[in-house]
Amino acid sequence: MANAAVATHAAAPSAEPTIAICSSTFAADRTFVLDLPSVGRRTVVLLAARSTQNHAGRNNMRKRYIVDVEGVPPPPSPISNAVVVGNQVWISGQLSVGDDGVFIPGSTVEEAKRAFAHIFRIADAAGFSAADIVYVDLAFIDLADVTDVNRLYAEFFPEGQRPARTIYQAAKLPFGGRIKVQAVAAR
Repeated sequence: MANAAVATHAAAPSAEPTIAICSSTFAADRTFVLDLPSVGRRTVVLLAARSTQNHAGRNNMRKRYIVDVEGVPPPPSPISNAVVVGNQVWISGQLSVGDDGVFIPGSTVEEAKRAFAHIFRIADAAGFSAADIVYVDLAFIDLADVTDVNRLYAEFFPEGQRPARTIYQAAKLPFGGRIKVQAVAAR
C-alpha cells in the first residue's frame, strides 16, 4: 500500500480538463479508467506514488539501524544491535556480556538473564517493548538446560502472550557462552 496524489483529467476532447487532487491509499495499481455517466465523460485517473519496490523489483522499505544502545556494549563485530524494518525490529544475538563488553560466565539461567536484559534494552531503544516480541531464537550449548530457561522464559512472557520460539544446540558459542538469545518484535 502507498499514499498517493490522484489527478483526474477529462478524456473527452472538447471538454475542459478538470483536476481533482486528494490523498488516498491504494495497492500497486497505477492507472484507472473510470466511467462517470453522471457527468457524461470517461475519466482517466493517474496515480503518482512512492512504491515499496524500485524498478529492479527490490524492496525499498525504509530501514533504521540501531547500533548504540545505553546499557548494551557495542557489538564486537561489524554489525548492528538491531534493524528496524517497517513495523518490525530484528535484534542480533546477545550473550551474557557486561556493560564493559566483557563476557560474564555463569549458569545458563544467569547468562540468559543478562542476554534477555540486552534484548529488552535494544527493543526499547528501537521503540518496541518486551510485549512486542513475537519470536525468540535460543542457541544452547547443552539442551539439558532448556527446562531451567523455560522457567525464566515464563517469567518474562506471560501466558497467552508468549512469543514463538526456536531452540537448538550449538557446537560452540562465542566466549564459551552457554546460551545466545536473538529476537524479532513487531507491533
